[in-house]
Amino acid sequence: MVKVTPPKKRVDTPSAVKLVVDRIVATPSVQLGAVFPPFAWTFGKGDFQHWVPVFNAFDEFFDAHVAPRHDLEVKARAPGGVE
Repeated sequence: MVKVTPPKKRVDTPSAVKLVVDRIVATPSVQLGAVFPPFAWTFGKGDFQHWVPVFNAFDEFFDAHVAPRHDLEVKARAPGGVE
């Protein structure tokens, strides 16, 4: 996967968003289940760029744990359902 890089011109990340992003990124993948059950979106509209560290952390997880699993590969189908 390609890592998302922040734009050169950034808007400061709200402290509540930064707190959640930092917590998610700092949590080992095997413990993420403890982070998300109490999670509820309370941030209103926001900036995609504030969440880039979370997206990159999930990309790293998928690269490490899902990509090697050939039984989880998604095969593209041509129009009409033919592979």
